[in-house]
Amino acid sequence: MRVAIAGFALESVSFLPVPTTLADFERRACYGEAVIAAHRGTNTAIGGFVKVCEAAGAEMVGIVSSDAGAAGSATDEAFRHYSDAICRGIAAENDRIDGILLFLHGAMTTPSRADPETEILAGLRAIMGPALPIMVALDYHGNLDAAILKYATAVFGYHYSPHTDMGETGERAARCLLATLRGEMRPVTAIAKPGVMVPSIFSATDLEPLAGLVRRSLALPREKPGLVDVSLFAGFSYADAPSCGFSVVAVADGDPALAARAAHTAIDEDCFTEFGMRAADFPIIVLRSKTHFRAVYEPLAAEILIVDTPDWGPADLTGLPYRHVPRERVFPFADPPQLL
Repeated sequence: MRVAIAGFALESVSFLPVPTTLADFERRACYGEAVIAAHRGTNTAIGGFVKVCEAAGAEMVGIVSSDAGAAGSATDEAFRHYSDAICRGIAAENDRIDGILLFLHGAMTTPSRADPETEILAGLRAIMGPALPIMVALDYHGNLDAAILKYATAVFGYHYSPHTDMGETGERAARCLLATLRGEMRPVTAIAKPGVMVPSIFSATDLEPLAGLVRRSLALPREKPGLVDVSLFAGFSYADAPSCGFSVVAVADGDPALAARAAHTAIDEDCFTEFGMRAADFPIIVLRSKTHFRAVYEPLAAEILIVDTPDWGPADLTGLPYRHVPRERVFPFADPPQLL
């Protein structure tokens, strides 16, 4: 088996005035075999790709990788450079590649693109055709919608924030690819979006309710035969994109209906009560807006504090100048949100 490996990542803060340039990306870039060498043994998605492929004896073809962290939107020049490098590099190996492992963040924007990462996947599909398996590892803070699933064979996201399982996420994607190439699996993928956006400060997975939702997403594949993987994505509310906000992606073995049921089950409102959580049992409750659920919790509260927490942007998202977010169906702009 011969596998192409590439990565291009940025968590775009669309409202910062200073863009992330090609020079910024190039300071952390690797090309060719250096992609494999630089990530071997690291807790990164690409490191996870390398670990699983090497253990299985798969031949790896490094293409390009760069990760600029969290910063202003990528310039269109930077996007074109890396998109071309990925697509042309893989096209040059076209007849010798059995599958692709790709790391993207999921919340990149540029001045002229609200979803550049899906554009990369569309370009790869146009080159490689519909049959070649493409597995994508994404950051937990990725903004996703159904468009990415038209081009990716399967999608896997970090389970935790802080991100302690980046390497494990790459391993999940690589195991799925190799099982697919061996004919042991036929992955199908589904997505559910509850129509909710939250500031990053509220996306920590060691706090409820997200801790319970993550536990549920991890338990579902163990409970449901044929279900391969479930990833909960908190989204990144400071990347101005139509897909901004929470999503759940489920991967099943040849059963689209199972994948769809699992994606929606992972974010069903019943999850909050399933773990026996009662508001009165908690000394401190953090709400996601000044008004949402206040009528429920105010009678229990000795004191209510309204705070604006530090991050790349304010906790009150309603004041940010979004151009692409569909306000009419996403919380906190619409209440209740629309489940898609």
